[in-house]
Amino acid sequence: MPAIEEELHKALIARAADLLSAAATCLSVADLEMDTHPSFQLVRIRQAILELESAEALTAALLVRCGASWDTLSVQFELSRQAMHRRLAARAERAYNDAQTYAELRRVDDG
Repeated sequence: MPAIEEELHKALIARAADLLSAAATCLSVADLEMDTHPSFQLVRIRQAILELESAEALTAALLVRCGASWDTLSVQFELSRQAMHRRLAARAERAYNDAQTYAELRRVDDG
């Protein structure tokens, strides 16, 4: 597999992990059988938000690396290209780079 395809694959795996973790966190908060204090639920909700923000950043990074422009992305958010870039560019790059490490860590854990 070419290097760029392997990088994109790693980012997709990390994004899926973020989304699944956020979903599981939301389900645990919504579970009426769990007897947890609302302050703990608030912490869990914040955790889900952070995981969704990471997935959003990875999605932006994937789209940009596959040829989408920041102009195209900004239309979805009804923001200017500059505002969209300012909002996501640094997080997207950081999340993409972290995804490469995440895949390596999973490989070690699975090995």
